[in-house]
Amino acid sequence: MINQCNNSQQEALLSYIGEDYPKCLYLYLDIIKYGCLSDTTRTWIQTKDGVITSVVLSYHTALHVFSRTSDFDVAEICELVKEVKPTMVNAMSETIRKIEPELSKLGYRSEFGHIGEWMGSADRIEDDEVSIAKEKDIPEVARLLYEDENIGASYIFEDLLKQMQDRLNEGYVRSYVLRKNNEVAAHVGTGAEIKNVCTIAYSITSPKYRGQGLAGRLYNYSCSQLKSEGKRIFSVYYP
Repeated sequence: MINQCNNSQQEALLSYIGEDYPKCLYLYLDIIKYGCLSDTTRTWIQTKDGVITSVVLSYHTALHVFSRTSDFDVAEICELVKEVKPTMVNAMSETIRKIEPELSKLGYRSEFGHIGEWMGSADRIEDDEVSIAKEKDIPEVARLLYEDENIGASYIFEDLLKQMQDRLNEGYVRSYVLRKNNEVAAHVGTGAEIKNVCTIAYSITSPKYRGQGLAGRLYNYSCSQLKSEGKRIFSVYYP
C-alpha cells in the first residue's frame, strides 16, 4: 500500500531513513528543508503489513525513491512514476534494477554512479579569484550547465533555472564561480545543504577554459569552506 504523507509524518520518515541518509541524500535533505508536503514537495510512504518498505519524494521534476531492504512493491512504485511523470527517478542501484524493466517501457534510461564523501582537511583555502554567485549570476550558470550534454540532458532549461533560483533564494544552496574575461569560466555549488550535511554538485568548466584546473580549484575551495563549518560533504560521481 502506498499513501501520500502530510507533515505530521515527517519524523516517521526520518526515523525510517536513519543513518542511511547518504544513500538518499536529496530525499533526506528535502524532507528536512521542506517537510513532507509543500509547494515544491510531495511524499509517499509505502507499507506492507504495517511496516514501511519505501519512501518516495517528488521535488520539482525529480522523483526520489528509498528502500532500506528493497522489499517493496515494484508495481506500485511504477504506477506512481506514471502518475507523477518525473523527468528523472533517483534511487540506489538495487532499487533501480528492480524497477528498470518497467521504467524502460516508459522511455527512462538507467545511469549508475557512486556516492563519495569528501574527507579533506577543515582548514579553509583562500582564492582571490573565487566568489559566491549572486542571483544575477544564476542564469549564466544555468545556461552553462544546461548546454553540457551530460548535465543538461535531464533538464528543461526553465526548470533548471527555477530550481537554482528558488534554492538560492531559500538559502538552501550556494554557488561558487570563477570568472575570466567577465564571464563564468567555472562553477561548483551545493545541491542542498543543512547545518551538518551538504552535497556538492554542478561542477563544470566552460569549454573554452577547460584544461586549466579551474574546476579542481573551485571544488577544493568550496569543500574547505563547507568542511570548516562542520558539514559532511557528499558528491555523486558518474563514470
